[in-house]
Amino acid sequence: MQAFYRDDAFVTGNLAVRGRPAAPAQLSAPVLAIADPRCALAPPGSVEPFLRAVRSTDTELWRYEGDTGVLLQHAGMLVGRSAHRTLWPRVVGWIRERAGPAVQRV
Repeated sequence: MQAFYRDDAFVTGNLAVRGRPAAPAQLSAPVLAIADPRCALAPPGSVEPFLRAVRSTDTELWRYEGDTGVLLQHAGMLVGRSAHRTLWPRVVGWIRERAGPAVQRV
């Protein structure tokens, strides 16, 4: 796990999964990243190099401005009241736009 968040092994192309190299340049699927500009753990600037490195041309970075009442702000986009009201409907819409007909019915 440390290879991901401390050594940045995936982004730098120094990660192996089951003995095979793994790197962003191999990722061709659409990528949506969400970051809180106030978060010291994973600010938008830490995500941008990854998005530039992926092979996919369909990448987006959304900024989440946080919620009041959430103790751990880096988890706010998962549990915050406004995140559930505004962010997650947008995420679901983003996925549906890119998904096949089977997902559209769900």
